[in-house]
Amino acid sequence: MTDKTEKKFAESMDIKPGLEKYLPALLKDLWAMGSIPENIIAILSEARFEGKGKKGLDLGCGKGANSVAVANHFGCKMFGIDLFPPFIDEAVQKAGEHGAAEKCTFAVGDIREFLETPKSYDMVIYSSIGNLFNNYRELLDKLRNQVSPGGLIVISEGFLKKGEFTGREGYESYRSRHNTLCQLNFFSDDILLELIVSDNTLKKQNDDYHRLITARAKKLIIENPEDKDLLEWYLQNQEEECEFLENNFTGATWVIQKAGG
Repeated sequence: MTDKTEKKFAESMDIKPGLEKYLPALLKDLWAMGSIPENIIAILSEARFEGKGKKGLDLGCGKGANSVAVANHFGCKMFGIDLFPPFIDEAVQKAGEHGAAEKCTFAVGDIREFLETPKSYDMVIYSSIGNLFNNYRELLDKLRNQVSPGGLIVISEGFLKKGEFTGREGYESYRSRHNTLCQLNFFSDDILLELIVSDNTLKKQNDDYHRLITARAKKLIIENPEDKDLLEWYLQNQEEECEFLENNFTGATWVIQKAGG
């Protein structure tokens, strides 16, 4: 990656510069990267998404877990884009391992730049990236630009359990469920479905992830003592984020049908 891309990636992942070289090892055991592909499939199925002959877009696709799962389940073509080349390399590998190589295409790129050009996909997935824009209304405006009228928009993010603001860095744009739904209704699209992630499910996912990341980080600290402080900072930051999410955040997935279909 170029210095500019590394800076963009560090900002998008909320990490300190220098940590990106360790991320493939730190996140080696996490294919879905915070997403829950089973929930994406379940909610698209309930929305009666017919994949045969359709094209889907997976923004911030990470290692391709959502793309592969959706392509294999629905038989659609998926295009995934992510800023981090090692994630894209693994996405290609995983697609091959799971028989989805012909249905999935992946590319390295900045999704904010990608979203500037209108597309005509049948479905777009925006999952567990964090809100890269000022609010859900602005995010939805960008995503609507990627699908044809009548196309489906899947947003898997969440809302604050209480209150309208939080001081947690990276979560400044999140609001209450009521405020979030008002923003998602701004363009008079149909919110077809909402799937709420239970507190127990979120806690279990966080606990599992933290355990796996901690084990990898301890090994890296032994192998790279010069970066001990950096890796310990990452672990501390992950622990604080898990605590914040469990106390202040509710995960949710919405399927929205763009008006005009």
